[in-house]
Amino acid sequence: WLKNYGLEQGFAITITHSEKDKKDGLPQRRIYTCTRGRKYTPRKEAHTKESRNAEHNTGNCQFRVNTYCQKNDNLVYITKVENQHNHKLVETIAALASSYQKFTPEMQEDIRLLATCGVRSGAIIEVLRHKNLGNDAGSIYLNLIKQQQENPSFYVDAQFEGQENRLVWLCWMRPSQQELWTRFHDIVLLDTTTKTNRHSMILCVVIIVDNHDRSRLAATAILSDETKDSFAWLFQSLLDATGGLMPRLLYTDTDPAMIAS
Repeated sequence: WLKNYGLEQGFAITITHSEKDKKDGLPQRRIYTCTRGRKYTPRKEAHTKESRNAEHNTGNCQFRVNTYCQKNDNLVYITKVENQHNHKLVETIAALASSYQKFTPEMQEDIRLLATCGVRSGAIIEVLRHKNLGNDAGSIYLNLIKQQQENPSFYVDAQFEGQENRLVWLCWMRPSQQELWTRFHDIVLLDTTTKTNRHSMILCVVIIVDNHDRSRLAATAILSDETKDSFAWLFQSLLDATGGLMPRLLYTDTDPAMIAS
């Protein structure tokens, strides 16, 4: 129940303390906390810049649930609840937290088959990667969401479709790019590189011109096609990210769908 509650609210839950009955070995006491509930302590032996600056996912979050199981009635009692978080809750926690990530039935079957044939774990991972290349765009999305977790001003917008949750549209703007748009959104250039990647998706870059006549990258998007709906979604996403600031002049690659949108 707690795991589902965390999924609905936007955080992941972990067990930080567990006591078992000395006679039967069954759990008797447990403490559930947010996965960001541990206090970060840097390693003393770290001596390289990379290790000192390594990312961590701890934040001393105070969320906590203490439980106790009585043997006589076999019921679980909640003895303490601290329902406070010191960080932003994330709607996409199911994709970010390892505790919610699972292999699909097809992937599990592939793993069983390859393991039975004696294939090593490293090779199995490579096979799964090659069979699920479509997840690359999803990996970009997850990386962007992690950046948004660290900085809520980082703008990310995405659209999925189908039972497989295929990513069809993705747009992102860094806080510095949003500031550039605020100052220099009068003239905007949209340039698309059509289906040059292995997944036949479209890279769209949004360029503005600053007060020194320099071209500056203001936003980036990935689209599954060049239809009117795709560009209409992109324009609306840009407006949402910038508080509705519309450019006075928009240059495009003269794509009919872009003009129609």
